[in-house]
Order: sequence, then C-alpha cells, then structure tokens
Amino acid sequence: MQIWNVNRDHLLEKLASRDLVVEYTHFPGPVTGIADYRSTLKTTYGYFPDIAIEVQEVIVADGQAVVRWQYTGTHRKGELFGVVPADKKVTVKG
Repeated sequence: MQIWNVNRDHLLEKLASRDLVVEYTHFPGPVTGIADYRSTLKTTYGYFPDIAIEVQEVIVADGQAVVRWQYTGTHRKGELFGVVPADKKVTVKG
C-alpha cells in the first residue's frame, strides 16, 4: 500500500508480483500486471498530487489478502467519477 503514496511507484518492482491482480469496486475490471498498476497510480497521482494512504487492517487467508485502507488527498486535476476538481481535501476509505 505504500506504493499509493505520491511518487512511490518505483517500489512496484521490489514489492509486487509480476502477475499482480488488483480489483477495485469502482473500476470496470481488474488491474493486471505491474505496467497497468503503474498506469493506475500515475493517473491517480494526477488527480490527487498529495495523496497519502494509511493501511488500517490486513486480512490474509487462503493465499489472498484483503486490505482496509484510508487515503486523503486534494482533488486538484481532472474529472473523476463525475466529480470536477474543487481543490478540496477528501478522505476515501476502502
């Protein structure tokens, strides 16, 4: 999860599996592989240039993990899920 903090995507090769699969409820499908994940991060950094994420809980079972997290950031650029940037800090939990 530290990779989500701004400009930490260089950690992907060190911390993530090459066959990484990440699912988000607000995305149309899974994000697969390091290149796609990096693209998702870079896009998010564009919307929230000061994004910071905090891990609240990690649950591991049967070789899979679920992470509860919270991020804060200022929506400064680009329309996101129908919301125009208002230069206001937001908090999102997932």
